[in-house]
Amino acid sequence: MAAFSESGPVFKSRCAQVGLASADVEKLEKVGVNSLAKVAFMTSYTPGSGDDKDLIAAFESALGTSPSVGQKSSFRRLFHEAYAVTTSEMKMLVERTDESIPRKLSVPERSERFEVVSKRLVGLSIKNRLEPADSLVDSFVSQYEQDKLQFVPWEKLVSKEQEASTGAKREPFFSLDSTGKLRSETKVEVRADTSTELLLQLALQRRGIAMEMANILDYHHHHMWVERLLAARLDAPPSTHMQPTLDQCQQADRKLWQLLGEATRSGIQLKAGGRPLDAIFEATWQTPEVLHLLQPMPRAAGASVSQQVAPPPRPHGPGPYDRPGKGRKGTGKGAKGTKGGGKEAGYTAVPIDWHHNKQRTCVHTLQLDLRLDSTWSFLRRICSEYNVAWVHMAPPCGTASRARECGPGPKPLRSLRHVRGLPGLPPVEQARVDSANTIYDNMVAFCDWLFHAMPHVPFSVENPLHSYLWQLPKWAALVSKHSFVTFDSCLHGSQRKKAAALLTNSEHLHCLSGPCPGCSSHLPWGKQGRSFATAEETNYPKLLCERIVACVDKSAASRGIAPERLSISKVSAARAAGQVQPRGRKFPPIISEFAYTVSVGSAEAPTLNSKHCLSTAWHGVPAGAKLLRESVERGGSRLPEGNKFYIFGVYRSMQAFLNEAKLVVHPFDSARSLPDELLRVLFDTLTKSPVDTMRHRLLKLQHWRALAKQLEPEEEKIRSAMDPCVRKVLGCKRIALMKRVAADLSWPDTALFDDLAAGFKLTGYLGRTGVFASDVKPATMDLDEFWASAPLRRETLLEKVRAQKDHDYAEELWNMTLEESNRSGKCWLDGPIDVDSLGDTFPEGWNACRRFAVWQGKWRAIDDFSEAAVNSCFGLPCGKIIGTLTASVLTARLMTFSIILLREPGSRAVKAFVCNTLPFGASASVMQFNRVALFLQRVLWDLRVAVTCYYDDFPTMTSSFLSGGTDNAVHALMDLFGFSLSEKEKPFSCTAETLGVVLDTSDPDMGRIFVSNKPERAAMLEESIGRILEQGQVDTRELPSLLGKLRFADAQLLGRTGRLALADLRLLGDKGGVLQLTDSQSNALAVLRARLLASRPRAIATSPPSNPVLIFTDGACDPCEGGFTTGVGGILFVPGKGVARAFGCRVPTKLVRQWAEGRKHIIGQVELYAVVLARILWSSYIGGERCIFFVDHSGVLSACINSNSIDASWRSLLLHLEAADEARPCLPWFHRVPSQSNIADPPSRGRWDELAFLGPFARDAPTCFVTGEALDAT
Repeated sequence: MAAFSESGPVFKSRCAQVGLASADVEKLEKVGVNSLAKVAFMTSYTPGSGDDKDLIAAFESALGTSPSVGQKSSFRRLFHEAYAVTTSEMKMLVERTDESIPRKLSVPERSERFEVVSKRLVGLSIKNRLEPADSLVDSFVSQYEQDKLQFVPWEKLVSKEQEASTGAKREPFFSLDSTGKLRSETKVEVRADTSTELLLQLALQRRGIAMEMANILDYHHHHMWVERLLAARLDAPPSTHMQPTLDQCQQADRKLWQLLGEATRSGIQLKAGGRPLDAIFEATWQTPEVLHLLQPMPRAAGASVSQQVAPPPRPHGPGPYDRPGKGRKGTGKGAKGTKGGGKEAGYTAVPIDWHHNKQRTCVHTLQLDLRLDSTWSFLRRICSEYNVAWVHMAPPCGTASRARECGPGPKPLRSLRHVRGLPGLPPVEQARVDSANTIYDNMVAFCDWLFHAMPHVPFSVENPLHSYLWQLPKWAALVSKHSFVTFDSCLHGSQRKKAAALLTNSEHLHCLSGPCPGCSSHLPWGKQGRSFATAEETNYPKLLCERIVACVDKSAASRGIAPERLSISKVSAARAAGQVQPRGRKFPPIISEFAYTVSVGSAEAPTLNSKHCLSTAWHGVPAGAKLLRESVERGGSRLPEGNKFYIFGVYRSMQAFLNEAKLVVHPFDSARSLPDELLRVLFDTLTKSPVDTMRHRLLKLQHWRALAKQLEPEEEKIRSAMDPCVRKVLGCKRIALMKRVAADLSWPDTALFDDLAAGFKLTGYLGRTGVFASDVKPATMDLDEFWASAPLRRETLLEKVRAQKDHDYAEELWNMTLEESNRSGKCWLDGPIDVDSLGDTFPEGWNACRRFAVWQGKWRAIDDFSEAAVNSCFGLPCGKIIGTLTASVLTARLMTFSIILLREPGSRAVKAFVCNTLPFGASASVMQFNRVALFLQRVLWDLRVAVTCYYDDFPTMTSSFLSGGTDNAVHALMDLFGFSLSEKEKPFSCTAETLGVVLDTSDPDMGRIFVSNKPERAAMLEESIGRILEQGQVDTRELPSLLGKLRFADAQLLGRTGRLALADLRLLGDKGGVLQLTDSQSNALAVLRARLLASRPRAIATSPPSNPVLIFTDGACDPCEGGFTTGVGGILFVPGKGVARAFGCRVPTKLVRQWAEGRKHIIGQVELYAVVLARILWSSYIGGERCIFFVDHSGVLSACINSNSIDASWRSLLLHLEAADEARPCLPWFHRVPSQSNIADPPSRGRWDELAFLGPFARDAPTCFVTGEALDAT
């Protein structure tokens, strides 16, 4: 099988067309002329070169007789056609680009290929849905001719039957090809449906046949891989795992093609030994890199119906009802509406906005100026260094809005004739237009860069359909290259009909297109109060956000970069492992909201209630099921007009949810925060003898000492190449040895040691090191701006230092600075130097930095590199700290950034000191310190030392009989590498002070570890809070220091107690001046002070995992004449006790009236009251135990997790919850239960008969914890 010019059937067909007899053709074939290419080069004659005697002579020689005039005419025609076709193919081969369209096979060539494959694949009927489309065959033939294998997406594996049926739907459009010529094409959306196993099998069989027709791969080899893919889908997985999804299968298929592409870099065309792919295909798909993607994933909690409960009735309507789906998160009653976004979908969002935006954002935004080139350089860096799933942009449309032309209101600033701004605008308006134009120009340049440099990254730009933005010349050119999606915003959740547009390079957004769906009414435009309706429409509706994210999901899945929805971040896992529940939705649900999901295709809409749940059973879906979404597509193909697919989530029954809850493991027991290497250290320490550990350490150290001796010449070479100031600081550190050890450990930060030898940088962007979690922090100033402003900043800081008052730490700070500059000691600084001489020392300029001191048990020197603008020049497109060391060296050329200014106490003269090391106060120092510290930590793990690091502190744990050996091993390693340890280290003990807290492991039963504040720290905090309470007011200038210490204490050991007081102090700290405390704030601070006075250590349970205590609560609140009818209910299940406990009672009328003052709804207070009542009533069962509280109000769930609220009535209830936790501590976890699944709902309404499935249970009669009165039963 060859190209057009080399095809035998094509040759015979053309010979017949030009009039050559079959006998003449046979004679040509006998002499070897059997293709158009051979006709073109059978002689040296070329068209237009003169007489063609040689050509006719060659023809006569082939015929064996003199040709007639007619024969000569036919042969000349054949020759000219052959020469034109062959040279054209050669030109296309040389000039081919990625934009070149595949060559279409001729009819004879296609027919011959089909006949050959049909005869070869005996028993396979290649017709109807099994026959590949012509475009699919052409695609693989093009790959063969390019000699390069490429993956064809599943949706393009269409059949010839489907291709033929869509021929009438083709739409013409024009575009430029790779040569710059205008090309007319027909565009049609033809997609292969692969939504079921059968449809997928047919699609992949079509691919195998097409590859056989293109002579790339044997069909039988391909079929074995298809069988393996389908087996992954159809084989029953273990009960604890889920069936591999079609997405997994497609990822595995893509991975296989990636590996095949890497293995066939030399080409895929037929060679003497056969087809290259035939030889490697089977071995490649059997590699672990491919097969591990087909492994069943562990089942999420609650993703399947419990075996102890009858499954829900099987629906009988159309749709795939035969398997339950994953549950999805939803919002419950009282949930606060928020914008849907990529963050909830599992993406790492990097939202960028300006600091004057008045709209409330749902995520933290980076506040950058889009008018600056540095901002767009930062964004290009992000796109280049990360797997970016999508870039969405919405430039400000205020100056480009045509709503200005409607009046009354702001006047127009642009017109069709003057799209860049009307002439003669007032200065203020002209500045606004110029600012917007700068953003528009930068954004269109960025989109163009994405299109050319990162074509795989989808992007979209949103603006009103009639915005003047689209009329700007550069934007109009961009619109001509990409798709333009238009829709009325009411189609996607808005209450106004606004014509919007999306410019995108991705077809996945096309499904958003459409007019108003026929809304009965829309909100009016114009001025609404003090603002215009157009300003309200700048916010995206939640539904639009969710649909855009769904499109992003499809795109990301097709590229193999879709996020794991139920994955846990390292920070959230660490908090849970530390027995602190993460806030928000950062931890996946322990029980899914729905038992399963079902899809129904129907032309009629379901009947829903106000909560979007089915009022009655519909097409086999039970009543009460919640509508999650609807779609007009299925498997990538649009449904017939008027039909939709409705996706419902079916709630569990109360009994099913309870049975599921009884199987749940407490997240404090299931979460894990320790890295694998540290777990291995603990495992080896606990399972192997002390002698084995000591032998391991000895052998390691002996090996590294031998390496050190072997690498001595290389160490000398590295030292001799260092700058003198770098060599002075690094001293005898063995960089070559560390580099070799890092290589043996496969340490990812390979650039660390070169940076250490050359000196670290304080500015620029830190490259990707592989040891930090992903994060983004842009540099807000480039070096040109920095040095342009350096002279003025230098003079300003000099005047500040000269004029500053004497501080009580001045003498101590000066002595510390002199010690750091001691040439026979640390050599961290050079100085003191006269300021006037710095110009001669640094003729190219220098930057000033002030030094001050803070008290941290002792005076500590701080260099203000934020004021010096150095920190503004440092950015992180790579990582944030996850885990650092004493001073590391600065690169010599950056010392001009770090000239420290300090006034000498005696003479009051300003002196300068030049930094040789990373200064304490520079943002870059933090990251560079951590790079060294994390490496040392990893090497210590290799010595089986259980150690962690926090900046320059290395807390270490060991068994008592290994304490001496561990201490010696750590010192030996640090001496070998050339690091000196601090003199403040303390010997091993069962009680140790570290990082400001006391850790006590002396419990004889080894059941608990106690953590407490250092006595002096607790006394200092208690004294500060006592002074605030005594005065009844707080000076906000004193709050930052106090808050820092309290936050540390909160993170370490306070638990829930004091959270309200901390929130109050944070709120007060945002204000200024001296502020009076409210009664609520005073009460919260009093609780915190009492906690500090008690000095009760926090006990961390080390007992093995156990089944948690389960507490279900609910509140009922119905409006009635004159107020509300309320009730609360609760159910308690204690493991090992057969009888459950319950309560159901009314909330005291006095409390209800108090809550109802000035409010329309009090359901939140009632639900929270139920939680606190259960916590206090059942303290004897809950205290000291792992427990899970199930509540069905999202606001109450958030308040209980955060232990905070801005509402006074909620705060008063949370104070009672704090007091209960202080009296009888427990290990709580709060989780949401849907109202339909909450077994505490019946007792809150007095419907006790609905709990018959529980069997016998005890009913408690609680007392109100606020009023002290006995509560009436429901």
